[in-house]
Amino acid sequence: MPFPHGAPLWTDLHTSDPDADLAFFAPLFGWEGRRLGSGQGGRLELFRPEDGKVVGGIVPRHPDDGGRDTDGELVQGLAPRHSDNGLDRSGAAHDAAGSRWLASFRVPTCDAAVEKALILGAGLRVQAVDWEGSARWAMLTDPTGADFIVLQQLDPDFGFQAVDEVGAPCWFEYGYAGELAELAEFYEELFEWKTTPVEEDRFRVLEIADMPRAFGGFQRDDGPGAGYRGRWTVMFHTPDLDETLSRALDTGAEQIEGVWRSNDYRWCVLRSPQGASFGIRGR
Repeated sequence: MPFPHGAPLWTDLHTSDPDADLAFFAPLFGWEGRRLGSGQGGRLELFRPEDGKVVGGIVPRHPDDGGRDTDGELVQGLAPRHSDNGLDRSGAAHDAAGSRWLASFRVPTCDAAVEKALILGAGLRVQAVDWEGSARWAMLTDPTGADFIVLQQLDPDFGFQAVDEVGAPCWFEYGYAGELAELAEFYEELFEWKTTPVEEDRFRVLEIADMPRAFGGFQRDDGPGAGYRGRWTVMFHTPDLDETLSRALDTGAEQIEGVWRSNDYRWCVLRSPQGASFGIRGR
């Protein structure tokens, strides 16, 4: 499927224990995994066995990926700003040590996107690198502290083969304790997104001109996680939220946010046994 500039193109679970994470997530969402690349350190591609469509991957954590449980070191650029209340935004309330899902957004040229992001105030976490002829990617930290990936397709077929479907990514949510206007300015400049304020700017809907519907949102955090750095949460679609939530909790997940409701969906955020926060969205 075609992906316009700035669209969510991929998500990988960066983990210190790929097999343990696969054992949790595969039965939860009906996935299977196949190993790509050489040796035990290669990427696991996640797909739905009923139609073979690829929905993401699992990769060993990169040595330069300090993760949410530590400040890590930036290769280049500015450290994230701190909130006005002086609290550290380490994100530990959402992603514990071990695993985390990272959102990847399509760019025409990875190196040019990195250069632009640095000018806009981002930090470089992992320098641009090619992955076996499929993609070129770099990990960045935005000015409010969230890590994300800019990804250039080297193979035009690389990317999600299913979105907004059962077992596939369906929404990309950003939680931040500060004002959403400063957050929007960075991403609008970098990816040419349209961000529409809702409810006195407590929420912003994220849209791209060439996509038929919104793909995510910015949400102002003022609950238990307020004061932590910004964070992206990848959400996956499930036909029955209550049933999926029950199975997740029975297999070791922790519910870290209550169930939210809109006119069309309900959703909540969980943390896996290996420490990765993720969302489920359904009826």
